[in-house]
Amino acid sequence: MPGDIAITERTTIPRPERDLASYSSNLRDVSTNRNSAIRRIPAAEGPTSSRKLLIAMISALVLFAALTVLTFPVEQEQRNRGIHLTLFAEVLPYAFLLLPYLVAFVLSAWGNTEELKAGGAGIAAALFGAYVLVSPGVLMTMFLWAGLSRNPMLGAAVVVAVLLIANSAWILWSALRHRKKSPGALAAGACVTVIYLFVGIPAVRLKEFRAQQHAETIHAAATLDYYSAFTNAHKAVASLSGCLIQRQADQSKSEFPASLSEIPQGPGCDTTLAKPGAIPYYALAYAPQRDSSGRINDFQLSAIPVQKGLDRVNPILCDKRGTIFVYERWFAMDRGEKLVPMIAVEPNDFTASNLFTLKNQINAFIKSTGGGSAPSSLSQLAPPTADGQNTDPDTQKAGPYVLKYLPPRKNDPGKYAISATCQSYTDACMRSFLLDYDGEVHQTAEARPAAPRDPLLPDCDRFGQTCRDIDWPIPSPAGTSSP
Repeated sequence: MPGDIAITERTTIPRPERDLASYSSNLRDVSTNRNSAIRRIPAAEGPTSSRKLLIAMISALVLFAALTVLTFPVEQEQRNRGIHLTLFAEVLPYAFLLLPYLVAFVLSAWGNTEELKAGGAGIAAALFGAYVLVSPGVLMTMFLWAGLSRNPMLGAAVVVAVLLIANSAWILWSALRHRKKSPGALAAGACVTVIYLFVGIPAVRLKEFRAQQHAETIHAAATLDYYSAFTNAHKAVASLSGCLIQRQADQSKSEFPASLSEIPQGPGCDTTLAKPGAIPYYALAYAPQRDSSGRINDFQLSAIPVQKGLDRVNPILCDKRGTIFVYERWFAMDRGEKLVPMIAVEPNDFTASNLFTLKNQINAFIKSTGGGSAPSSLSQLAPPTADGQNTDPDTQKAGPYVLKYLPPRKNDPGKYAISATCQSYTDACMRSFLLDYDGEVHQTAEARPAAPRDPLLPDCDRFGQTCRDIDWPIPSPAGTSSP
């Protein structure tokens, strides 16, 4: 019966409000735990930090390439000064530094584990951290280059160097952020790179030094060969010019020959020197000069290099005056815009005459006596020679020259004159000289003693200045047309 029903179990009726509150609390706990788990996952930072590191490394490569291009003028200036850099010595440092850079870039970009990426970051940290440490020296070098050179590109190179230092510091900071992922791999990559740099840099410098030393040895041998060629060409021009002058003097009122083939072979008249290839790196050319009547009253004998750029191999020219002109700097005039060739006199005869040597001895005698008077004879300077060949005490022999001392005049005891006369025309004897009583030096290429009426020795001959008394356009290499 309904009234007799016994309730043996108490049934609890759930309350909807309490269950909803509990569900909301559990949902918040799950959300909190999930966010905490996400923050603890190291891969969440991975893409961002690795991407920053790669961007910084690419920027460093671009800046380094720009710095190399901007500092190229310094290397070119070194070449202009004769500092020869070998390709091996130039490329080796770049290859040495590029290897750890590529390893770090590949590991950071395509490493499939956090350890590999951290190892690449460690390599980058050590490599660019080392650059940050040496950056003060780099900046000092850049400022020195910019100060010594007027090239405007070096000013931009200083700015790029500063940006590269800042970029390297950025790489160092980005790489160190990987220490949270795998500090052991980061430290291992940095340690290996430090050892690589510590051991490799001295080895690279030693390799550079040996390669440079070998290159300088080869360059010195080539320079000696070029200098020998210039000396041989100089002697050939001098001897053939002396032959022409002597031949014209022996044949009174005769013309100079129309070609060298008209000269008979003999001492100092070796016309085979004008044949192609007779003198290495040079080609000899003879050009007769005619006056208004068509008479050959002068000549130009030249030795022109077959190409530019050979050290000290410069054009040589001589005419009937017996003066040997050389286009100095011609061999390197294309190496720099500010390098301008100059016509200089490079004779052997004026030095070989010993005229100034005797002059200095006489001036020393005048000062030592205190009276201001020149010696009445050269015997007052030194005793006569033991061989007794010089019967005249005022005459001395100096190689192919004979020096004659002209003592002071009665009205002026402090002034004297010296005559240096060429006896045989060779590469060291082409002109005769006279130091007159006023201290001026006269010259002549005629077969006689120089006289006061002869032209003065040009200043470019005495003081190494640019010669302005000759019209000689800048020649082109032999076998090419003039510009």
